[in-house]
Amino acid sequence: MMVSDQLVRVELRDPRWTDFVARQPEASFYNHPEWTQLVADCYGYSAFVLGFTDEHGALTAGVPVVEVKGLFGQRRWISLPFTDYCPLLSRDAELVSALVDASRSARVKVVELRAELAEHPGVQRQVVGIRHRLTLGPDADAIHQGFSRMHRRNIRTAMSAGVTMRRGTSSADIDTFYALHLRTRHRQGVPIQPRRFFDLLAVVLQRGHGFVSTASWHGVPIASALFLAWNGVIINKYAASDERYWKYCANNLLTWTEISWACANGYRMFDWGRIDADQLGLRQFKRGWGATEEPVSFSYIGGRPQTLKSSNLQDALAVIIRRSEPWVCRVLGEVLYRYAA
Repeated sequence: MMVSDQLVRVELRDPRWTDFVARQPEASFYNHPEWTQLVADCYGYSAFVLGFTDEHGALTAGVPVVEVKGLFGQRRWISLPFTDYCPLLSRDAELVSALVDASRSARVKVVELRAELAEHPGVQRQVVGIRHRLTLGPDADAIHQGFSRMHRRNIRTAMSAGVTMRRGTSSADIDTFYALHLRTRHRQGVPIQPRRFFDLLAVVLQRGHGFVSTASWHGVPIASALFLAWNGVIINKYAASDERYWKYCANNLLTWTEISWACANGYRMFDWGRIDADQLGLRQFKRGWGATEEPVSFSYIGGRPQTLKSSNLQDALAVIIRRSEPWVCRVLGEVLYRYAA
């Protein structure tokens, strides 16, 4: 189906898109059709790919798109919701021009891309946070030498305290992570993603695209993290912990364990994802692993979308969640996340 003179719209599961993404060295799991399908299935969105093809019909550039409808029916194209960043894969300038034309033709209010696009009169860009990445190699011990003194000490503390590690993809592993994640979100005053989101993630992990890593102390899970892993990039997507056991420094041992695993299994990049620039303590924690820090920009065609990221709303939600039972955190997430894209 032609969307404009150059751009074509193809199904997300079209083998041409899967093959194209697999050939791109800069692609992470966020570009993979499995991730786009998961987001679409969880929240009831429609998803497709916009791209260019050659004379044989093979894709030569493209971007996954989810169509989101607001409370009043306004349509937005997002690449991609609930994603730290999703770079365009090749032919940036041409693809940007085509997306501008396609969105106007389709009467889409806003196109939001989780990437910094080429300069174009129809595109606005905004810095939205900070990302941290660590370049890996086969020698994990050499990577370890680049850690801060505090991180190395905390790793030893966790090992001396008897913290043990488990890596898995079973429903039980997801359940353990979810319980700690709910505790963490309740403590932070932030709604948790719908439970079906993690059930769908479990399927993705079981297909070989990641795992859950859990740290336990005397059989009690005290920290857990969910990793997405594909194409040489391992992403620490979510991390959770029980604050009653912070003194055992389980998060430090968990992170080191998975960095070491990634080195041993040929991964080239460890990615901590995107955070807000004002999260100074978290930035210091991530820099302490030797990670490079760089700004993250999103790009908008047709203006900037309205979001739920009002500081007043966030503050009010945080008070409600912290003062309520954990089930309130769950219910708010079930209701709000679909509209928080």
